[in-house]
Amino acid sequence: IGGGGGAGGYHTGTSSISGPSPISVVIGSGGFGGPAASGAASNGGVGGDSSWNSISSAGGGYGGGAYGQTGGDGGSGGGGSVAPGAASGGGVSAPDTQGNIGGNGSPSVNYGSGGGGGAGAVGQNAGTNGGAGGGGVQLPATFRNPVSAPTGAAPTPSPQRGGGLGTPGPGGSFYIAGGGGGATYEGGNGGTGGYGGGGGGQGPPHAQQFRGLSNTGGGGGGGRTSSGTGRGALGGSGLVLLAYPT
Repeated sequence: IGGGGGAGGYHTGTSSISGPSPISVVIGSGGFGGPAASGAASNGGVGGDSSWNSISSAGGGYGGGAYGQTGGDGGSGGGGSVAPGAASGGGVSAPDTQGNIGGNGSPSVNYGSGGGGGAGAVGQNAGTNGGAGGGGVQLPATFRNPVSAPTGAAPTPSPQRGGGLGTPGPGGSFYIAGGGGGATYEGGNGGTGGYGGGGGGQGPPHAQQFRGLSNTGGGGGGGRTSSGTGRGALGGSGLVLLAYPT
């Protein structure tokens, strides 16, 4: 009954270059769901870092796997798993605070695990339901070209829509870095993914967990079991956006 994955870190900045000279752009991969195992071995993996020149964003933290596992640290922390020994959410690994902490797992056995943190909000603590993933952030106006707005159909029960740059959110479109929702086993629903690409967690009445949306850094939804279709979902890959004077 896994916690939701934390979103990748959101980091803005300026960097001087002299050229012409090649500069690598690194896009971090999304974190992966934990394997069929017990204890700490059931935890997934953190997402990869994204970077350009001297500016770097940390990958998201993993959601806690088997009972009582703490969420992993990352750009935003992953959600903690459920009781016994209800675990806390992961923290923020980057020194410049690129995100938020994950939510705590429920103290009641077989209920919900915490949601992953998002760049704009903490992951929610779990109760009967899995904790919701923390919301992401809206990109600066420079990058909000209407031609690149999200257009894809929303999969149920995840609220995310892709097909462009980011996802819809409370202030319009172009949101990234939402946390994944935590799973639940009985009596409730999986947590919703945070706006900005976070995937929803698994649990009744639906039997599916959702991946974080590619190119948003969104966290993956937590899974109900440790194998097969119950494993935690993959996180979304990161992105790097550049603006320069002309």
